Formats: sequence, structure tokens, C-alpha cells
Amino acid sequence: MLNLTLIRHAKSNWESFDGDDFSRDIAEIGVKKTQKIGKFLKGEKITFDEILCSPSLRTKKTLKLILNFLDNKPIIRFIDDLYHQSNKDLFDIVVLEARKKKVLVISHEPMLSSSIQDFSSDFENKNFKRATEKFSTSSIFQINFSCKNWFDIDKSNSTIVFFKRPNDLKD
Repeated sequence: MLNLTLIRHAKSNWESFDGDDFSRDIAEIGVKKTQKIGKFLKGEKITFDEILCSPSLRTKKTLKLILNFLDNKPIIRFIDDLYHQSNKDLFDIVVLEARKKKVLVISHEPMLSSSIQDFSSDFENKNFKRATEKFSTSSIFQINFSCKNWFDIDKSNSTIVFFKRPNDLKD
């Protein structure tokens, strides 16, 4: 079985925005909400073998926060195509780049919400609906695939595990 988890970067700090989207920092509220997600990961004993991360500043800072809550040390790779101005969709990036069984992707909107339907056709699933309607900052989505290789993932062998927004979790 393969496991894919998607996290949107922490809330951006618009007060320090100078027009350079790639170098936008995260806000203090983004730190707090991402820490809630980190506590959730730790509490559920969720770990990753590999993390694929957009190279933007806000995704790198989100990654750093998440790493504080993991009990293991996953392989980390920065993938340029995960920055939202890429020509590739998330499904193709995962198939081409993922190497391990439990993969976390840290990226941006609208790439995350628009990709859910590429991984699953469970349109009536409440987590599917919520993730495609609003994949807010620091939110997390997880899906399993009943296959052994990333090039074999398909809607037909996927099972949505959960979708959590920070506000869904207790402090």
C-alpha cells in the first residue's frame, strides 16, 4: 500500500509582501495553525518516508514546523514543479518523483484542491468535498492506494483517509 499526504503551506504574511510571491514569509497565525497540524500528526503517530516540497519560502518554513512533530527523519526533496506556476499537475509530479511508500507533499493552491479529483473519484466522500471546496492554509489531506508502485496509482485503487483543517482540531 502507498500513502500520500498533502499539506498546504502555512498562512502567508501579507504585511511583509514586497511583490515577490516566491519569497513570501509565513504569518504568526500560520505558525500556530501548522503546529496544530503537527500535533495531530504526532498524536496519530503519522510519519513519512519522503517529503516532496515546493522550494518557496513559505513551504520551506511549513516543512520546518512539521519536522518538529515527526518521530522519524524522512528524505526531503525540493521539487520546482510543486511551485504553483508549474506546467505539471500534482498527479504527474507524484508518479514521477515519489520513491518511498509514505509521501508528504507540501505545496500551494490551487494545485492541491484541483488535484484531489485526479487521485479519487469518491465525489460523495465528505473529505473529498471539503478538500475540493476549500483547501485552506495548513490543511492536510491523506489518501491510500492499494498498489506497490507510484506509477500504478489510480482512482480505482484509492481510499481517502481524512481531510483536516486546523480549525477542525482542538488546541
